[in-house]
Amino acid sequence: MLKLLSDENFNGDIVRGLFLRQPNLDLLRVQDVGLKEVVRFVG
Repeated sequence: MLKLLSDENFNGDIVRGLFLRQPNLDLLRVQDVGLKEVVRFVG
């Protein structure tokens, strides 16, 4: 099974279309799992 994660800038219409075609699709959106903000360290 292919697991997918979409970022917050990924087109929501595409995500909805994917779920319409594949209702059992394993896709998470970053905003649904609390990964909306990432702190980047520059070293």
